Amino acid sequence: MSTLKARVSGAWVATAAVGKVRLGGVDIPFGGAPAPAYEALSWPAAPTFTDLSDGTSTYNMGVQFSLVSGKNCVGVRWRVPDTVATPIGGPHSIALWRVSDLALLASKTFVPAPGGYQDVLFDAPAACSTGLEYVASIYTNHYVFRAAGGNWPVTSPSGNVVADIGKLIADQPPNTYPSSSQNSYYYISPLIAL
Repeated sequence: MSTLKARVSGAWVATAAVGKVRLGGVDIPFGGAPAPAYEALSWPAAPTFTDLSDGTSTYNMGVQFSLVSGKNCVGVRWRVPDTVATPIGGPHSIALWRVSDLALLASKTFVPAPGGYQDVLFDAPAACSTGLEYVASIYTNHYVFRAAGGNWPVTSPSGNVVADIGKLIADQPPNTYPSSSQNSYYYISPLIAL
């Protein structure tokens, strides 16, 4: 969204108005609520591979994490591979799991935009407590990868989000808990409210 400017006493100032203007045949929105404030993990190294696929295999893959201070998880950030195709078994989806009882706390299907980081927000935030482990995951058939070589933990800029291992399960339906621990980065992160 853009900020609407109005001319007041010879100066341009921001207004609190919300709406849209038509310019050159295109509607341009302005104003509105600020973007939600959240953070993701800060990966210490770039991916080794940005477009891997293992034939027809599908994956529920992600990262296990905990919080120093309980906050809401608003979604998942993913470094989308350079190529995307709809996985066998369903569309791409994100999920949030509580490890202690393998409870699915939130999920959402989405259409990935290839070649960069994409934030996908749940329809409603999910509360995450201090002292518990969670997993943020993606259902996909193409993935981004780096063999971490023991570079865990990975944290968020504030230090509140602490990830300790990659998670993976192959060739299962969407929203299947990724039960296998992997010492690899898949560039999937929870989005945690600040």
